[in-house]
Amino acid sequence: MVSSAVWISDLNRFNAETGLAIRPYPLAAYACMSQIAIKYGNLPVTAVFDRIEKVESKLATARSYADNDRIFPGLCYYVATGTLPKPLTSRDVPALQAADFIAWKVRKAHFRMKEWQLSERPLGDRWAQWQHYMDWAKETTGEGPVLRKSLDALISDAPVKSIVWDYQQLITTHEARRGIWEMAL
Repeated sequence: MVSSAVWISDLNRFNAETGLAIRPYPLAAYACMSQIAIKYGNLPVTAVFDRIEKVESKLATARSYADNDRIFPGLCYYVATGTLPKPLTSRDVPALQAADFIAWKVRKAHFRMKEWQLSERPLGDRWAQWQHYMDWAKETTGEGPVLRKSLDALISDAPVKSIVWDYQQLITTHEARRGIWEMAL
């Protein structure tokens, strides 16, 4: 399972400081495409996205972010993106129902983390940050991070790969990409 979350306020700050106009949906889609590509290598994979307003345009921007990735050039070459064909809806596709449910629950879990993200915390090593978050959660709530049982049951057998686009992740990735996200038109 792959996922990505974008902190809008962090993205707005990043865009204001860099003069860029990175958009949240394409950024999250690009992160998911990258994770799929890492998992499946040179095997062709199709990532199906639910229909939302202007999804094709958003996926084209995500492809541009992928095509200009200087960290892993060509990584997403074998990942095709598309939308659910009409007349189907996510209610007709159990995998998309599950993905919607997981996205909703993960979103709620990320919102519980925001207070910690705004606090003084270690930057850099992600493992050290996760350990710090677990300690912080236990200290502030009396228990460690807890997933709802329904979400935990759904993802218990699936390794989860997630990219959270906070300010630090945006800056780190931007520097690695040497500031290039899309081709100039």
